[in-house]
Amino acid sequence: MNLFDWESPLGRLLGGLGDMIVLNLLWIMGCLPVVTIGASTAALYAVARELTEGRCSGVFPAYREAFRETLKKSTAAFVLLAVVGIILAADVLLLLGGAFPLWVTALTAIPVVVFILCAGYVFPLQSRFDHTLRGTFFN
Repeated sequence: MNLFDWESPLGRLLGGLGDMIVLNLLWIMGCLPVVTIGASTAALYAVARELTEGRCSGVFPAYREAFRETLKKSTAAFVLLAVVGIILAADVLLLLGGAFPLWVTALTAIPVVVFILCAGYVFPLQSRFDHTLRGTFFN
């Protein structure tokens, strides 16, 4: 087997690396309009899953299809997460600027930590399962 053959370990490694570079460039271009960050992230997760399972024939067509499928729900999820994140950030800034007791600050940190941990799972769930927006947030 030739070292530079596409079926060699080096060829598969370089092909996978190229696919990931193209996928990340597509994600960056999809995030340029700020409103579509959610749909772009869900499409990124969907195509990355297809690549790891070996079901992806082309990165660009798969990304475009996944973007179209998740556009409405993922954009709504992103807007909801952005509103909640802005409210929590304003709350934290208000607490840091004032002279509040430590227990009030600690109680505010709990929802912030829960929000950060849960926000990371919204878009992988959107890309994998066909839920409503409410069903995704409850999962």
